[in-house]
Amino acid sequence: MSFRWDRGNIFQYYALTRELLNNINAPTFLLTDAVPSHWSNLDVLECVNRFYTDIVCALLNASCASVPRKRHNFHKYWWDEELTLLEETAIQSFNLWSALGKPRMGAEFDCMRRDKLLYKLAIKAKSTNDANHFSDSVNDALLDKDMNAFWNVWRSKFGKQQSSAVIDGCSSNKDIADRFATVFKTVCVPNSTERHKQLYSEFADRFAQYTGNSIDDCVIDVELVGNCADRLKKSKAAGIDCLTAEHISLAHPVLTVQLTLLFNILIKYSLVPDGFGRGIIVPLVKNMDGDRTTSGNYRGITLSPVISKLFEMSLMAIFEYQLRSDHLQFGFEQHLSCSHYLH
Repeated sequence: MSFRWDRGNIFQYYALTRELLNNINAPTFLLTDAVPSHWSNLDVLECVNRFYTDIVCALLNASCASVPRKRHNFHKYWWDEELTLLEETAIQSFNLWSALGKPRMGAEFDCMRRDKLLYKLAIKAKSTNDANHFSDSVNDALLDKDMNAFWNVWRSKFGKQQSSAVIDGCSSNKDIADRFATVFKTVCVPNSTERHKQLYSEFADRFAQYTGNSIDDCVIDVELVGNCADRLKKSKAAGIDCLTAEHISLAHPVLTVQLTLLFNILIKYSLVPDGFGRGIIVPLVKNMDGDRTTSGNYRGITLSPVISKLFEMSLMAIFEYQLRSDHLQFGFEQHLSCSHYLH
């Protein structure tokens, strides 16, 4: 189930976020000298967690009250206001005809038949136009050699292939989830425990002696957060908090102010909310032609909270000038790939 922003009341969501976010008690004192002297990092973290949770709950409550949640492909994207009006008219005519005892002749019977026919013909016409539009879109993508556009159009029509119902002999949803959890957990286990401890000890010693450049407590401003929010990709899967980029971009601007405050607190105290470390791991097939019943043919990706992504984008905008890659690094570069360096 996902939020259908194209079917929601965006103005109501905007107003609700303004009301709910303004009711949050923002811990502005954490950026001043008013922090109690007896407070430890755990006390600060507890305050940050509470502030972050209040923001998430405000956005989620506002969206639940103004945006419907439906399964994927529940609505046809070619459905428009014209079909909605024809549907309502057909329902009204049918209800009136039913209330009169469903006569087999007369004005009400003819009206019911006419409205029903107009509604069905309109659906058929929209569906036919959709099929023609699909063919034209596929043809244009192939002519332009735009593979991303081609596959986006293709998946919009045919959807994604169904995953296997059996993984490593497990058939129930719980057993399959537990099996994937076990497999993906092994990826994060060191090959050698002793070598891991040695490397960690070396890192801890070097990090304790590290002295970086000093930065201002309020290095992140509202304009920076707003620009990063505008660059968030829309229509993406939500994280464990059920929030998406639309929750950020369609909310009242007071959200940008509160997120700016939150991000500056995180930088000042060198911590993040516990919620940033929680995500949903989704298994994706590695080889589409391989055996889909074995866990080895799957790789896991994590759906992270959208606010944590926004925080990462803000940090990248600030420290990007200090991040450099080797001149022989061809892959995983913005606007570049290995194909650009093949001769």
